[in-house]
Amino acid sequence: MNTHTTTHTHTHRFSLFSLQAFRISVLSLLLPAAFSACSKTDTTASATAATSAAAPAAQPAPAPAAPKPLTLPAYSRGMELVQFSSFISATYAKFQDPIKNYKEHTLSLVALPLFGSMLTPVAYDALKPAAGASPASDDKSGKLMMSGWNATRTRSGDQIRGSATDDNAKGFSVEGARLANTCVLDLKTNTLVCVTTVTHEGAVISREIAEARIAPDKTVFAQVFTARANSASSRDATVNVSVTYYRMNGEQGRFQIIAGRMQTPAIDFTYDTFAGQPDPDIDALAAKTLPAGKQQIVTINDGAVAETTR
Repeated sequence: MNTHTTTHTHTHRFSLFSLQAFRISVLSLLLPAAFSACSKTDTTASATAATSAAAPAAQPAPAPAAPKPLTLPAYSRGMELVQFSSFISATYAKFQDPIKNYKEHTLSLVALPLFGSMLTPVAYDALKPAAGASPASDDKSGKLMMSGWNATRTRSGDQIRGSATDDNAKGFSVEGARLANTCVLDLKTNTLVCVTTVTHEGAVISREIAEARIAPDKTVFAQVFTARANSASSRDATVNVSVTYYRMNGEQGRFQIIAGRMQTPAIDFTYDTFAGQPDPDIDALAAKTLPAGKQQIVTINDGAVAETTR
């Protein structure tokens, strides 16, 4: 397990500083509601305990509520990216207990790339209508929430597109780095593709790709690639790419992560996208992308966690 933990801790050193700071900002807005819900639960529990202590005889505990079924996104105008990401978060939440309790939270580190990637597109839905846009238009623009990035959100047919740029990206050893993020959600296929790049003097020095698909049977497939060039002056420098594949179905109680690193001669490497393709086979993708004997695999089946190397 040490190899697995080290791999993903190192990956986060390669993450885009301003991108991660922005995601933390979005997360900070979401946490109060969670803490509020927890506080209400704790208060209710305390009141129940006090009442039980005062009562002459203990009452039988009520039967636990049945798990809330997952519902495929029923998209509402202007909230499509939020609803897509919320389904993935709700699916992930089904596995929170085994994930947080497994071997000192190391599994939580493995799951972070996908969770962080799903925070970025959510912010596009919070933009305000674009200046001069008609009431029937879904076009939005402005500064992306708490990031200062110049952003737009548009719709064309069944596709929602969010785009943002930052001409002074922080966290790099070079001045004048430019960050660009694009997220495209295909409502017909329930597929999201997000790409974030940082360029300097025309060369890509950092690149992150995150894709997710929600299948009709409520299975979530995802893949995340994170890379940073070894040289700020050359796009041809050999780079190590952190790769993580996901497959999870909250109602079937099945969760799988395949993670590892691949080497590529250039940071603008090619890969097999989910867009326009059938539901992916992540085992086949991992076998094609990651070296044999270096694939770290974690599965959860009905709450039981297993870890292997392939």
